[in-house]
Amino acid sequence: MSQITGATENPTNIFQQTTADETQELTDNPKFSVIYKGHMTRSTILETKYPGDSGVQKLTVDGPGDNFIMMDSRSRINIRTGPRNPAIGAGSGALNINAGGGGIWKFEERLNMELNMGGDTEDEQALNMHVNGNMVVDASGDGVVVRGHDITIIAGNMLTLKGMQVNIDANNGAGAINMYGGIVQTVTDTKNDFVMGQSKLRNFGEITDVQYDPRGTTNIITTGHINRKIVGDYELWSAGIMSIKAAGTVSMIPLVLNRLNTLKISTGIGNVSIDPSGSFLVDAKLSAEIKSLTKMELESTGGSFKLKGSGTSDIDAKGGLNIDSVNDINIETPARVKIKGTTEVAIDSAQIYLN
Repeated sequence: MSQITGATENPTNIFQQTTADETQELTDNPKFSVIYKGHMTRSTILETKYPGDSGVQKLTVDGPGDNFIMMDSRSRINIRTGPRNPAIGAGSGALNINAGGGGIWKFEERLNMELNMGGDTEDEQALNMHVNGNMVVDASGDGVVVRGHDITIIAGNMLTLKGMQVNIDANNGAGAINMYGGIVQTVTDTKNDFVMGQSKLRNFGEITDVQYDPRGTTNIITTGHINRKIVGDYELWSAGIMSIKAAGTVSMIPLVLNRLNTLKISTGIGNVSIDPSGSFLVDAKLSAEIKSLTKMELESTGGSFKLKGSGTSDIDAKGGLNIDSVNDINIETPARVKIKGTTEVAIDSAQIYLN
């Protein structure tokens, strides 16, 4: 058996070095101090001090997994869980807080929250809050803004909006506002509607406009036309005085194409009846004409009947003329009276006086 003996001179190097060895100075680098290291969970409690007089000092609880809690000398606390990984569990990556009593969240400055809907959350919800009891949001600042693509408020009993002024703005006046309800009721002292385009009311039932103030007036003022088409009956009743006046102004775009009459009343079928409790006056600045295709009757049952004309007056009857009076008939003129018959003139009386 051979015996190996040691070298009488050991080598000082293994290879010929071409560059100098690098050195690392920790004066300008963080300093670490491990307080605790768990061998079962591979967790660590670690202190870290960054270089400089104002270097941040941190205390970190790291693990198990990718979770950590960090507190630093700038009075900050960071809590971070590991990533969500369904392969290691359905609730992986979650931060759960369960308190048997109440709690207080108080932030001296602004709080920013960012929530993501995740991969398989129900209805793609990023925030889901369940409150057993009343919920109050009290903002003592300028306002509260809720911004979203679609916003739905569901009230099981009543939805109330209160404010010194309530504005509903749909796309700066270009959108649509839809209201659905069995009964829509508004109570207000003054109501103003400004419609820049067309206004439509489609109703399948009765429309009633009741005004209780006897001093009030219902006014319809338009620079255009008023058109009413009614399939059923139409009734007007006024306890006061009614006045209808048509000026006959020429319209640029007329609604009534026949412009011969300024005021025209016509019926499809049936009569036209005017039944005043007092006098009936027709005062025409020009001519007046009453025409009938068949029989016409003018009758005064309680008083006299007078026809008067400042010019020559004619009574023209194609089928004859009968004048029947219970009392006297007087024909008086400061001029001549002429009775002319083509065939004969007959005067039949018990006594005839010629003077």
